[in-house]
Amino acid sequence: MPTQATLSTALFASTAVLATSLLTGCLDHPVKDVEYDSSAQARVVVDVTPKREVDILFVIDNSYSMGEEQGRLSANFENFIARLEAEQTQADYRIAITTTDTGNPRCAGDSDGSEHGAFVLSSCVDRLENFSATNGTEAAYACEDYCPSEFSGIEPVPTALFQDGDEVRRPWIQSLGGVSNLPSGVSTTQAFQCFGPQGISGCGYESPLEATKRALERTRDRNDPAYGFLREGATLAVVIVTDEADCSAAPGSDDIFKASGGKHFWEDPEAVSPTSAVCWNAGVFCDGDGCRSAHYTVDGQQTSDPNAAVMSPVAGYVDFLKGLKGNDDPVFVSIIAGVPEEYPETAIPYADSDDEEFQKDFGIGAGCTSNDGGTAIPPVRLKEFASEFTDEDEVNLFSICADDYTPALDALATSIEKAIVPACLTECAADTDLQTEGLQANCRITEQIEGEVGEREMAHCTADGQIPEGEDDCFLELSGEQLHPFCQEGGYNLEFKVLRRPGVPARSGSSLDATCELSDSAIDDCPNIAG
Repeated sequence: MPTQATLSTALFASTAVLATSLLTGCLDHPVKDVEYDSSAQARVVVDVTPKREVDILFVIDNSYSMGEEQGRLSANFENFIARLEAEQTQADYRIAITTTDTGNPRCAGDSDGSEHGAFVLSSCVDRLENFSATNGTEAAYACEDYCPSEFSGIEPVPTALFQDGDEVRRPWIQSLGGVSNLPSGVSTTQAFQCFGPQGISGCGYESPLEATKRALERTRDRNDPAYGFLREGATLAVVIVTDEADCSAAPGSDDIFKASGGKHFWEDPEAVSPTSAVCWNAGVFCDGDGCRSAHYTVDGQQTSDPNAAVMSPVAGYVDFLKGLKGNDDPVFVSIIAGVPEEYPETAIPYADSDDEEFQKDFGIGAGCTSNDGGTAIPPVRLKEFASEFTDEDEVNLFSICADDYTPALDALATSIEKAIVPACLTECAADTDLQTEGLQANCRITEQIEGEVGEREMAHCTADGQIPEGEDDCFLELSGEQLHPFCQEGGYNLEFKVLRRPGVPARSGSSLDATCELSDSAIDDCPNIAG
């Protein structure tokens, strides 16, 4: 979490002074009570930090039926990135990708090349064998329609996690301060359209919840390439894209997929091998009130003991994700799965299929059907998981059967935008030149580097809003109609904006303190100020 700078009203002769922290933290900390020292100088501690960091994990189903859906995701990605990079957002974002394949006894266990949550970052045109289909259309639409052959072999440029740290190729896309880790001429959108499609050769017993957990666990393992992906103080967003029921089986539950295990969850006990219906039957209970996740023992009996369940309880994944971040760091979840396109206005259908083969394959009828005839299974466990990461008036569950995934990505972008808070001065700045139109503030900004002694004063931007010659950065003071809506709503009259020269992002561990002259008539100058 960000440190907070101590500010004094005695820094300017005969005027009030405030220093505020512009670190990488949150704006929702209250101003602390005024304290008095021996010289009777008022001191306050506030936090006005612009919070722009967001770490996004995409968990993409790579089973045989997912070619069209991966193509749709690529088709809708450009607008999502435009939202993140918009003038009022300017997110410092990272994007990682993994699959729903965590290994399963029916897919040769751990020896089949399953990702197990590992980050995947390679061009899909270099792995077209993963898009095999009888007519070749899966590879064309899912990959080649959006990732041209000249993007073969693209990979991120080496970057360091920390100041003066080792520069290596990270298995994620990032854009920090407008500077990406991609080769020259490759945009974030183009990179995702090549890196995102995962193919259709993955295990058909999809485990998106388990894959999410394993992927994020890897980010804390110093020996894993994913280490360091999650940043302290950053917003976390998880996007799951799948057309089947979650099959995140608990450790030690392999027998439910084996004939020797009693076939308690098999839709067809006479079959020689199980179908995906095991995932539905072992993790869901339905009655007249609908369907919900349930705990079953290995012999097919319902139990109230989640530790005895053959499917890992949804609550455990919720607790894990919430436990990764502090109380002030938002966590967003967006699910694109088997719900009707008009959901939630149209209820999710829970009914057995009229198609006998479909029922044997999945244990339930389709939750939605796309215009091209594709189907998806109702996401009961995923729906419960998603509901823990949204407000009642928000929707974070969307239809994978839709032709356009823009609504899903737009909703996520909106949540991220709301979490990005500008650097409003949460006190009332003094107007030091009443003869000139607008607010003429008197502020200075200094930079401190964690672990280093001393500070550096940052230059003001030029009158036309440019970085002065010879400087790598500068700051602007915004007021009036220039203020971000968040600052306006809080009644504040000053906002800071730091400009950085391309290729020179903020140093890791740096903090910015702003010292400003305060108004001695705040009631008149800032009548609507918050608090």
